[in-house]
Amino acid sequence: PFSPFRSEVGVPFDIELALFDEFGNALADTYARVLLTDGCSDLREVVDVVGTATVSLTLLASCPVNRIYALNQAVEVESEPFEVLAGAVAGFELTAAPDEITAGVDPVLVLVQAVDAFGNAADGYTGPITLTDDAGGYDQSRSSCPDIDEGVGLCTVYLNTAANPVRLLATDTEARTGESNDILVTPDAPAA
Repeated sequence: PFSPFRSEVGVPFDIELALFDEFGNALADTYARVLLTDGCSDLREVVDVVGTATVSLTLLASCPVNRIYALNQAVEVESEPFEVLAGAVAGFELTAAPDEITAGVDPVLVLVQAVDAFGNAADGYTGPITLTDDAGGYDQSRSSCPDIDEGVGLCTVYLNTAANPVRLLATDTEARTGESNDILVTPDAPAA
């Protein structure tokens, strides 16, 4: 790809490969086997090229610097850097901390990240989510969870039911969901 180029994860795009000698002359009848990679994900495409070839690639992740690398035994070349956008929001990643609390006493901070179908951060998402838990102890009166903004939200949750494990569940208005890591909720000390 030539700069400026923009791609979206999960959406195929074509690249053109051409073989040249060290002086920039086209090698129309020359054969080369080339490995294409992006350097950070599972993209590994082996292509046989005779002079030129058009190859369709689909990226599933965004790298810190997005480039396509073409490698073989004789040469290594790289494309100009380009932008890779996350796909459409498919759900949410929830990270709850701490992962052990006392029921009704300790708050849990929950980082909510909108993600696409490949787990990439969907930074453009904005909207409300509803949090619940699988043990029935979510204290709505003391918990707070503002709308997700630019793909991220930070919620404060109180859980009143002791259980092991408890998972928090997020749902948005489009029925996209996410689930947190396990939280151990222990009973509070007996009342005097």
